[in-house]
Amino acid sequence: DQVIEEFLEWKSNFSGKVTIVIGNHDQGLVQKWPQAWSFVELREEFSHGAFVFRHEPREEAGLFVWCGHVHPKITLKRGAERLYLPAFVMTENM
Repeated sequence: DQVIEEFLEWKSNFSGKVTIVIGNHDQGLVQKWPQAWSFVELREEFSHGAFVFRHEPREEAGLFVWCGHVHPKITLKRGAERLYLPAFVMTENM
């Protein structure tokens, strides 16, 4: 409940539109989405100019695609120690 209220408070000071791109792990979130957040648009894909935001990676000529499904990371190991660092995958069109 505190998160719901804090987000509503933040939104009251933000005049822009809020769009969330959902992915394959978000179905539980969508089903439990608070009614108080009905102003938020949930979409599978969102385009803005030369940018496309989507969960699944799929190249599109002439557009820069941001996708969330690919979870690349770098793993640094030293003995029993492990450090996982997030990374980005970049191709010519994505």
